[in-house]
Amino acid sequence: EPLSVARLEWEHIQKVLGEHDGNISATARALKMHRRTLQRKLDKHPPKAE
Repeated sequence: EPLSVARLEWEHIQKVLGEHDGNISATARALKMHRRTLQRKLDKHPPKAE
């Protein structure tokens, strides 16, 4: 089944977040997105326990 755009975006956010050691501000800058926007996206999908 093909990945949805939302799923792809979520995977990408998680990858970039990992690259910035979970730093929301640095991740938002890297994604060229407002920090609040990123925070809302993260709030929508709680991080899955690993």
